[in-house]
Amino acid sequence: MATCWCGRDVRWFEAWTCQGCGAPCCPACAYTPEGTAYCGACAALGELETELAALPDVS
Repeated sequence: MATCWCGRDVRWFEAWTCQGCGAPCCPACAYTPEGTAYCGACAALGELETELAALPDVS
């Protein structure tokens, strides 16, 4: 049995894999947009990348 990064045991029938880092995710804390799954850490990084891309270029 795998363990999610949140500490919850992930049973085989609810085992999701993060598309960002490959870690096991549970349905309780995974972010699942449009049929993909991301752990909380990768979802937060994705939001940061989106926000940084919207900033004006300062060079």
